[in-house]
Amino acid sequence: MHAIKLKKNRFHAVKNISFDIQKNTTIGLVGESGSGKSTLGRAIANLIKYEGKIFYQGILIQFKIKN
Repeated sequence: MHAIKLKKNRFHAVKNISFDIQKNTTIGLVGESGSGKSTLGRAIANLIKYEGKIFYQGILIQFKIKN
């Protein structure tokens, strides 16, 4: 994941995030209330519009936004 910026009333809950998840592992995302944990999950699941790029195994994933 690289540089996801979310548009929501010009407040950016998540900025410049990057992480790698190894095969056959489980991760937990922790942070303070309002830090963007749920927003990040929604962006990865393509449930909200966002600015930035999502890479999976080095390949740029481009979602089509559903109306």
